[in-house]
Amino acid sequence: MYFCIDEETMTGLDKFTRVMDISYYGYCSHSFNQFIATDGTYVFRADHGDANPRGVALTRFSASAETAASTVSTVPLTFAGKAGINSTGATLGGMALSNSRVLIAGSIDDQTGEYTDYSDTTSTKQKNIFVISAAKTLAADQNKVVYITNYTKDAGITVGTPHLTALENGTFLLLWEETAEEKLTVRAAVIDENGSLKTEIYRIQAKLSDCAPILASDGTVYWYVGTNLMEVLYRLDPKNIGSFEYSVHLWDNGVITTPAGCETKGVKTFTCLDCRITRTEPVPAAGHSWGPWMANADGKTHTRVCTRDSSHIENGNHTYGEAKVLIAATCTSPGVNGYYCTACTAEKTEPVAALNHKWGPWTYFNAMRHQRVCLNNAEHTELAEHVWKTSAVSKAPTCEEEGVMVFTCGDCGGQRTEPIKSLGHTWDVGTVTTEPGCETRGERTYTCEICGKTRTEPIEPNGHKYTSKETPPTCTEEGYTTYTCGVCGHSYKANPTAAKGHTWDKGVITTAPGCLTYGEKTFTCTVCKETRVETVPPTNHIWDKGTPEKPATCTEKGVMIYTCTVCGVQQKGDILPKGHTWNEGEVSAPPTCEVIGVLTVTCTACGETEIRSIPPLGHNYVKTVVPATCTEQGYTKHTCANCGNSYATDPVPATTLTVKLRLMSEPSVVVTVTVVVPTVRPLIFPSSTTAISSSAVLHSSAGLVASAGRAVMSSVSGRLMGTSRAKPSSRTGMSPLTTVTSQLALS
Repeated sequence: MYFCIDEETMTGLDKFTRVMDISYYGYCSHSFNQFIATDGTYVFRADHGDANPRGVALTRFSASAETAASTVSTVPLTFAGKAGINSTGATLGGMALSNSRVLIAGSIDDQTGEYTDYSDTTSTKQKNIFVISAAKTLAADQNKVVYITNYTKDAGITVGTPHLTALENGTFLLLWEETAEEKLTVRAAVIDENGSLKTEIYRIQAKLSDCAPILASDGTVYWYVGTNLMEVLYRLDPKNIGSFEYSVHLWDNGVITTPAGCETKGVKTFTCLDCRITRTEPVPAAGHSWGPWMANADGKTHTRVCTRDSSHIENGNHTYGEAKVLIAATCTSPGVNGYYCTACTAEKTEPVAALNHKWGPWTYFNAMRHQRVCLNNAEHTELAEHVWKTSAVSKAPTCEEEGVMVFTCGDCGGQRTEPIKSLGHTWDVGTVTTEPGCETRGERTYTCEICGKTRTEPIEPNGHKYTSKETPPTCTEEGYTTYTCGVCGHSYKANPTAAKGHTWDKGVITTAPGCLTYGEKTFTCTVCKETRVETVPPTNHIWDKGTPEKPATCTEKGVMIYTCTVCGVQQKGDILPKGHTWNEGEVSAPPTCEVIGVLTVTCTACGETEIRSIPPLGHNYVKTVVPATCTEQGYTKHTCANCGNSYATDPVPATTLTVKLRLMSEPSVVVTVTVVVPTVRPLIFPSSTTAISSSAVLHSSAGLVASAGRAVMSSVSGRLMGTSRAKPSSRTGMSPLTTVTSQLALS
């Protein structure tokens, strides 16, 4: 933030306190040190930033124009490390102006390392003194950084923050402190506006402080340093730095080198903290430090000895102070007073005579007696009865109140009182002060002939005297009888009769209704002519048959304009689509037994076409019976007369069956048996069947095959397995029996 103030009037001219970036408003965050200077045309400010920017920020704005519109900035020196880390390894000590340039002085380390620890606010690296020289235009390409010192860590030299003071003719005085081998010195040099040395770097015997050195009118530079003992003012001639002489010593607190005696002075020696030269000051004589006074045996004198030197002795006479009561004298017995020396512990006593009673005046005690107190001892009192000597009327009696008689004691002035009986009122015959009304009471007032006080008594009301008048009922209001008092005019209503109510006529249309607006009908009472109004509902539109605005098509709606025959209002309505008028169509793909056909139909109105399906025709099968042979089964064949598709049903077994039997206990023994199978019933073999068990094949002839097996293998006992294979038939298109497996149990 900044404030611009007129120094003559000490009034504010401008200010800016917003948080903004440095390029627009010159804001720097954080800024750990700031310097400001002006040449009358511009105001320059230097900031030591740790984040935005992290470096030395130099800004300039006009001393007369709006500052926000004239701010220019540059960063001539940036610091290493992470933005926002407080430790930057650098310090700023001063800023000064020449005719064309701005100089900033400070100290900085070698800027190596990360500077990432937020808690680290110091740098232990070797620092050196630098000077920034920037053009007043703040052009970045004219910024210079000049290092005045070039110390290394091995040099063991610690440099402080420098001071920079503008001199004459574009030169500047640079001052900073250095510590080497625990000895503090000040270094001084003169530089030009480019930061180059104009003189050698001198070592002077002085100290620096936060006080910025200033240039005096005689061309010399002054600054001061405060210590616990004094404030030291330094003066340096920049044209003759080598002749600087240390003229003021920094003295320590001093040491007593010769103790002071009771009556002789001592010596205190002070040493300069810088040059170790010494000086002395006299210490005033300490004076005697007397011990307590001790009483002597003679009872008249006392003696005291100095605690610093016991040879110093002083004698004196007792000096007694005021008497202290040891035994207080009373009115009837003597007392004793004691006296003590004001210096030592010596004491003496004297007798005090009895005081005797010293009575004070009589005072009121109670209604019967008074008392007096001894002035010597308040515990000594005496009582006596009052002596009433005078009496007087302090308050005369009245009609209502008692009087008072006062009696006074001649000794104590105490008083007692007695009442005097009141006189009582004497009332006159009274006067009517308020006449009674019909409902309100009147009032009679009586006056005391002695004191003039009054009292009142009420007079009862006279009551109303009413006359009556009847009011007949109307259509809306009830009738009643009015009773009115002829004296006070008070009235009230009674005997109500109900209102008759209105007698309405048939009504007249006073506002005709419209198609969409309500009308009004007014009814009038035939008795009192009062009117009432009822609303008449709208008549609604009466539409004509309509006029086509846009004719409808096969698929799109048309538009019809309807006009109200009453009010002429028009509205649009929809004309429904006509729908297509299809012709008989043209077959583009005829149907087959199993595949649908395609029929294309066309609208005779709009020419639009539509694809429709033609259902399949279905098969037209013709039956053909194929008889069974000795080796092949018979069946019924169904063949479509249209497409030739066929399938078989009603299978008939072959007339003979060849079976190979294998003895399970003797696998090498195989017996082939051919059996004539009578047709017991037809067997049906579905076209999808590829293998069936022998139990199905031999369903009707199982006994025959078993019997044949027994006949052939009558000498073989055990279990036999037979297998027969046949080729598939290509004649019927279905799969005939391909495998027959039979397990027969032989007895």
